Amino acid sequence: MWKLIWQILFVFSIIMFVIMFLKFTVSGYKDIKELLKDK
Repeated sequence: MWKLIWQILFVFSIIMFVIMFLKFTVSGYKDIKELLKDK
């Protein structure tokens, strides 16, 4: 039972990490585009 709970937590944390990484990548990409546009 505990193994199952740890596996679910592990998978959930990986999914959250990927979502946060994608969010930062998209927002960072937009910021870079804005900086390039100003120059």
